[in-house]
Amino acid sequence: MQNHTNSKLTKRILLLRTFAVWTLVSLILQFGLYFFLNNAAARIMSVPQIPAGQPPVYYLEADLPDSNPENIQISYTKDYLAYMADGVFKVFNLKQNKPVFSKGPVSPEEKGLGVLNYQWLPDRNTLIYFYAKKNPNPYSIVLVPRSAPAQEELERVTVYTPQLTYLYTLELPDSNEDISPVDRENITISNFPAEGKVKQIATSTYTNLIYVLIETNSAPTLMEIDVMYNVRFLQQAGETILDFAASDQLGTLFVQNQRAGNKHILAVEGEQRTPIAVNNNYIILGSCSNNLYIGEVIHNRLTQIFVCNDSPKLDKDDKYKLSSFWQGEIPFTEGQVGIDSQGKIVIYEANRAYIITEGGLKTKTIEGDNNFLSPDGAALIKLTKRPNGAGVQIIPLS
Repeated sequence: MQNHTNSKLTKRILLLRTFAVWTLVSLILQFGLYFFLNNAAARIMSVPQIPAGQPPVYYLEADLPDSNPENIQISYTKDYLAYMADGVFKVFNLKQNKPVFSKGPVSPEEKGLGVLNYQWLPDRNTLIYFYAKKNPNPYSIVLVPRSAPAQEELERVTVYTPQLTYLYTLELPDSNEDISPVDRENITISNFPAEGKVKQIATSTYTNLIYVLIETNSAPTLMEIDVMYNVRFLQQAGETILDFAASDQLGTLFVQNQRAGNKHILAVEGEQRTPIAVNNNYIILGSCSNNLYIGEVIHNRLTQIFVCNDSPKLDKDDKYKLSSFWQGEIPFTEGQVGIDSQGKIVIYEANRAYIITEGGLKTKTIEGDNNFLSPDGAALIKLTKRPNGAGVQIIPLS
């Protein structure tokens, strides 16, 4: 009897040991998967684990080799300039006064393809861009469920995909170094709308989400791409997407849409949509440090700025509640807006920078016919066109 009891006890101990070992193995595998996904996110978005402070802005002068640069965007540290020239995407090192990267369409016959659009990440000298080329095999056959009951549940359907669209990451070194940028293909977007044009890009680096507004022949399409390359379309039936901004730290997407003639601003978190405001005079100015800034524009005059917060620490009734940030009246026709992490808002209009804080309004005049504001409002990019290129100045606005 004693031997039988000892045998049962031994079996139980073995079972417990086996259970403990498999639990430990499971935890190790889960940690390994988390570590892999976290590293994948960092590679795609180049995200620092701790938010960095705003880098200082210095006055710089350089000479671009192109006379008519378009879609000019400046990097986080204000020492690289990205732009388009004659259908070719280029990146220019302002400190070393030289181009460091260029990429055009696969061939001259593919006019309108190549780099569709790009966006610098808000906290690193890294940008993402969308690249398109003609599909050599545009017709494919897929199996889809039949719309009506039949003997066979699936039917063969021919799908036409005229172009292949890719998401790339371009990592730039320190601007003092002579190291080539790292150009990496991340994903082929198989369901990118045919002949779509990328109108707007926003990123949430700490949640590794990319939002893209794509113009097509029908209506604008709003797309979300996560770190696992899952693509999701966010627009709903009956709405037209007008503008959007992404919360840099929490990943909330703030959208302005239009339904039946009314303009709505709302917060999108996964499948949940929370109304913020309904007013045809309101526009999204931008989002920074968990704050959304909304402007009231009447007859091309900015008359008021509201702010709301998407912090999860807030009560449900206080989250997305609008409060007045500034009241006054300044011209607003060009729509150049910069917002920094401290809540300073800069509006650039007709050679004048309007610098708005909760303490009031200051102005700074900068002459020039081709001036562009950085996304954080810390610098102005001043272009002077020349016969064989363009002079560029980076002017701090502090």
